[in-house]
Amino acid sequence: MRFRFLPLLIPFCALGVLAAAPPKAEPQKELPDGTAAATKQIAQFKLPAGMKAELWAAEPKLSSPVAISVDEKGRVYAAEEYRLGKGAAENRGNPAFNFTFFLEDDLQIRTLDDRLKAYRKWQDKVPGGYGYFTANSDQVRRLEDTTGSGRADKSTIFAGGFNSPLDGLMAGVLARDGDVYVTNIPSFYKLKDTKGTGIADVKEELLTGFGVNIAFYGHDLHGLIFGPDGKLYFSVGDRGFNVTSKEGKAFVGPRHGAVFRCNTDGTEFEVVHRGLRNPQELAFDEHGNLFADDNNCDKGDHARLVYIVDGGESGWNMAYQTIPEPYLTGPWHAERLWHLPHAGQAAYIVPPVGSIGTGPSGFLFTSGTSLPKRYENAFIMCNYTGIGGLEAFKVKEKGAGFEIVDYHDFLKPIRATDAEFGPDGKLYVADFVDLKWDGGSAGGRIYTVFDPKKLDEAVVVETKALFAEGFDRRKPEELAKLLAHADQRIRQKAQFALAKTGAKAIPTLTAAAKKNADKYARLHAIWGLGQVAAKDRTALAPLLGLLTDPEAEVRAQAAKVLGDRAEAKAGDSLLPLLRDPQPRVQFFAAQALGQMKYKAATKHLFALLRANGDADPFLREAGAI
Repeated sequence: MRFRFLPLLIPFCALGVLAAAPPKAEPQKELPDGTAAATKQIAQFKLPAGMKAELWAAEPKLSSPVAISVDEKGRVYAAEEYRLGKGAAENRGNPAFNFTFFLEDDLQIRTLDDRLKAYRKWQDKVPGGYGYFTANSDQVRRLEDTTGSGRADKSTIFAGGFNSPLDGLMAGVLARDGDVYVTNIPSFYKLKDTKGTGIADVKEELLTGFGVNIAFYGHDLHGLIFGPDGKLYFSVGDRGFNVTSKEGKAFVGPRHGAVFRCNTDGTEFEVVHRGLRNPQELAFDEHGNLFADDNNCDKGDHARLVYIVDGGESGWNMAYQTIPEPYLTGPWHAERLWHLPHAGQAAYIVPPVGSIGTGPSGFLFTSGTSLPKRYENAFIMCNYTGIGGLEAFKVKEKGAGFEIVDYHDFLKPIRATDAEFGPDGKLYVADFVDLKWDGGSAGGRIYTVFDPKKLDEAVVVETKALFAEGFDRRKPEELAKLLAHADQRIRQKAQFALAKTGAKAIPTLTAAAKKNADKYARLHAIWGLGQVAAKDRTALAPLLGLLTDPEAEVRAQAAKVLGDRAEAKAGDSLLPLLRDPQPRVQFFAAQALGQMKYKAATKHLFALLRANGDADPFLREAGAI
């Protein structure tokens, strides 16, 4: 759901600085038709055997798509960027403007108000003065194929007006069940079209305080995805944050990239993982493990796949970007913080899983039901650097962590910023066309990539029909059956629909968690019980018996949910899992005991750390946290 321009920066403030509405932004000029150029480009694509690409939309129907989301009806929502070089700022000299006069102030900024003061202080050096910061607006566009032709024929500006001085680049969009979530520094919004006009008439600010620093272009708020716990997860680059939650708690992290989560109304906001540089997007695998594609700083380090864990720290600070030779990037290089696990590595960090691309952008996980067998339970990543295109890989367990396997090219050449699967089984790929540092758009396209033979298979046809029909009116027994569906998206939809019915779902979810022959159905039932437990803690009782289940992943996820809900009654039952033969089970048991602050676990956690002997950094992390 986005892309990166290059390196970094950070913090936040009070609502008072947002009170005045910005002047109306200048209208965007319509671009020439890009159909012919896009069609010519398709002939250059290199794809896996048996797959083909088609043009779905081109300029002038859209431009500069940073992030896309495909809803249940096959409509594409695109976050369009117009403020790079024409509204947003950074703290470096780029090919168009020299913004380095911001740097010394930026290294001290901690709030949004601080950032606004820096803009006013240096406005005479900014092209166009202070008016530069409000002249252009980013926007959300909705595109539709209303005729079934396989190409968009309708394009609507769904929401605009994102041109306050503090606004960054719109970098995240997620459409689900009629709601459209948008991340645009400094805020996280929920948009809704309640009148059926194709234009959002509700714009609700759920949270604010993201991107306190100026930093680098592209280090914005992005990565929107629903987790197996029913919460929204999203990320920010090293522009940092200074957020006051709806419950009144302050979360402060200037100069740090991070991953967050909250409920769909913005409540229960949390910081999950810190010390990232620019984690462009997030993806959950089939077991509920969360990964981020984090960018390098262009000074000899590698972009990284990061396993996102509760309480995790990856070691990056925006200030490292500015440290010159002979101390280039400070601890980042000197202490090899970005390297894979190695002897003597700093113990406070969670090391990366592996190296990926050179400009990670859009990132997703797929069950692969509409792709060749190689892509069953695989990741696909947009490598936005030059014409890096899409790359694919899988992960396999390595102790309590992971390692990358089968890394290879998927689609090249293309300047792809994002990719998402539609309900029709096709992969929708956003093409930014080219980056114009001095502002404006070079174009914008969306292609569909698919295996024609796979689209006719029963599971793909069924998936499309299930999305079209919806889930809320289905009977519990039907939803329980869908927990074992081959497509992860259908499994999650069925889980959420069951959990939405509250206590009524406990018997159905309990039966699936304990007796279903399909492992995925059992895991989704466990996560569903965790969702129900948000309002009815009796839903946690069935999970206690699963802590001794023969299936290791069932034990692990039962422990995780009990920890997420801080179920102290599970404390004694979790202690034996610290000696489980599977490191993943030990990992989640240790995390759970910490989350529930189970003091009786202290000596057992020390025993876990001693037994680990610092061999597995993820077990070390869980035990220490």
